[in-house]
Amino acid sequence: MKSAIRLLAFVALAVAMSHVPIPSHAQNLGYALDIGSISDDLFSHQIGDLSDRTVTGASALAIVGMDFDPTATTLYALNNNPQELGTLSLTGVFTPIGPSAPLANHTWTGLAIHPVDGTAYATSSDGTQSSFYSINLATGQPRWIATDPTNDVVIDISINCQGKVYGHEIVEDTIIEFDTTAGTPRLVGFTGIDSNFAQGMDFDNETGELYAYTYQGGGFNQYGTFDVDTGAFKVLNNDNPQGQFEGASQTTCPIPVFTDGFESGDTSEWADTAP
Repeated sequence: MKSAIRLLAFVALAVAMSHVPIPSHAQNLGYALDIGSISDDLFSHQIGDLSDRTVTGASALAIVGMDFDPTATTLYALNNNPQELGTLSLTGVFTPIGPSAPLANHTWTGLAIHPVDGTAYATSSDGTQSSFYSINLATGQPRWIATDPTNDVVIDISINCQGKVYGHEIVEDTIIEFDTTAGTPRLVGFTGIDSNFAQGMDFDNETGELYAYTYQGGGFNQYGTFDVDTGAFKVLNNDNPQGQFEGASQTTCPIPVFTDGFESGDTSEWADTAP
C-alpha cells in the first residue's frame, strides 16, 4: 500500500514540476556600487555581464563590503567612514545598524554572509597584515577571530553555499580560503592580474561561480570570475563601464532535493510516515 502511495505521489510531483518555470540564470542580478572613482552610482546588472546594467540609485559613502542575506532581500553593507554596519537599499539609502570597528589602525575591507545560515564574516587590514572576524548583523558588533601576518591586504571575501570563505589578496595577487573557526588562511593560487585599491566579489549562489569586480587604478577594471580551485581570473568585461566597484549577487542557494524526491533526506520514508 505504501509503495503504491509513493508511486502516485512521484507521478503527481513530476506532473506538478512540469508546470513550474525553471529559474533562468539570465534573470539573476548583481548589484554594483562605484565607490567614487568615476561616480557614486549603484546599479543592477545581469550576472556575467557588467555592461548590461541599470542605474538604481547612488551612495557617496565609503562602502567597503556588502552582501545579501540568505533570502537575497536585505543588502548589508560595511561603511568605513564612520565605521559602522548597516543596510543599503537598492536605491542607495544606507540605514545604520550600529558601530562596527575593527582592530586599531585597521580599516574594513570585506563582508560576506553565509547564504544558508546567515553567519556574517568580515576582513580588515592595516596594510601589512589582515584580520578575520565574525559580525553580529543585529548590532554591528564584530568578534575578532584571527590576524594573518602572511597576507598583507585581503581586500574582499565571499562565502559559498557550502560555507567556504574565499579572500582576494592584492599585494601578492592571490586567492586564499579561510578556516572560519580559526581564521587561518590556505593559499588557493595566483590570480594572474595586478589588482590595486578596493575590489569586490561575490558568489552566484545558484551556479557556484565566484564573480569579481577587479580594479587596476585610473578607473580601469575587469569583471570576471575567479577559479576557486586555482585562483585564476577569467575576464568577462574590460572597462565596461569604467569604475571601482563593490558588488553583491542577489541569488539564493538551491534547495536540496534528496533521492526520495523531498526535502526530508529520508530515502526510506516520507516526512509523514503514516501508512
